[in-house]
Amino acid sequence: MKMFLGLVTGIILCGVTGFGIVYGLRASAAQGLYYQAKYSSEPHDIRPVLGRCMKADALYPHNYRFCELVARKTLAAAQSLTDPIASGDLEATAEKWCNRGLAMNPRDRELCWLKTAILERRSREAAIRYWKDYTDWHFWHPQNQYLLGSLYARNGHLHEAERIVELLAGRQYGMEMAFVIMEVRARLDSTKGGVEGDDSWKELLQ
Repeated sequence: MKMFLGLVTGIILCGVTGFGIVYGLRASAAQGLYYQAKYSSEPHDIRPVLGRCMKADALYPHNYRFCELVARKTLAAAQSLTDPIASGDLEATAEKWCNRGLAMNPRDRELCWLKTAILERRSREAAIRYWKDYTDWHFWHPQNQYLLGSLYARNGHLHEAERIVELLAGRQYGMEMAFVIMEVRARLDSTKGGVEGDDSWKELLQ
């Protein structure tokens, strides 16, 4: 009986050890593909990045950094295109991978900012709400406040942006935020205020 129990225990231990070795090898291979995609791929060719990260994800689907890299690269590619259909397809790919990464780590700063950038291409108000929610959660990070203020300023919410300047008073980000507001005010002043009910002035903030 003792021999039988020892045999069973040995088999279980061998199985667990084998699983650990295979799991570790898959994770290592996936990490290698990730570094190749991040540092070795052509900067203007998204296909190698997608291919390597998809292989890495298939080997080890628990690293949200794979998702962040694909989302960041595909969004940059989408922003560089003038063809709205091709740009929209890449944006959808970026959002899919960004959402997948956020499902693993909902408060990762890089992924949340990528999500904000994706939303801003469709709705600046939605982007502001999303990033404000993140900033409220991670309130005392000065760059978070600066990015929120920049979103406010780009959308014409200058009073909200000015409150962030007050919050960042004495910091480099506060000075930079003040310059952003000055630039936006100068661009708006060039339109002489526009016509009430006419939102065409917002095009100047793009």
